[in-house]
Amino acid sequence: MSGPPQLRVKKAPSPSILMVPSRTIRSCRDEEEEESPEHFFCFCPALSSRRFRLLGKPFLDGLGDLASLSPRKIAQFVQSSNWTPF
Repeated sequence: MSGPPQLRVKKAPSPSILMVPSRTIRSCRDEEEEESPEHFFCFCPALSSRRFRLLGKPFLDGLGDLASLSPRKIAQFVQSSNWTPF
């Protein structure tokens, strides 16, 4: 059977899947800051160079900024962070 090629699109993982309860944030080792999707995507200083390289800004104003970014770039950022859900 021939036809147009099919594209497969993978969804970026949900930010809630990425967060494991911890007293210390994995990237910056900050014990005072809560490990949250907002800290991970927007504010973690240890991820600022990756965020700049992949998302175009070293820091985001809030999670709402993710809406203007491509899912591919967001997924690349998550993968490059080496954070795992377990």
